[in-house]
Amino acid sequence: STPAPEYPASAQKAGKKGQVVAEITISPEGDVTDVRIVNSSPPFVFDKTVLTTVKRWKFRGNGESTTIRRTFAFN
Repeated sequence: STPAPEYPASAQKAGKKGQVVAEITISPEGDVTDVRIVNSSPPFVFDKTVLTTVKRWKFRGNGESTTIRRTFAFN
């Protein structure tokens, strides 16, 4: 279950666009155990929505801890 982060209303109203690159650590059971923002443009505008959403994600566990990177675009 990996729903997309919501576009922050304040950023949308201001016409802001950008992207966030996040590094996501997944437990052997499929739970997200850590989310780290690697890069965001513009800084800090979309970070909170990405962190909040990704921490709730759930993957099918594969028995090993895994780290992935995802890029989230806000257009």
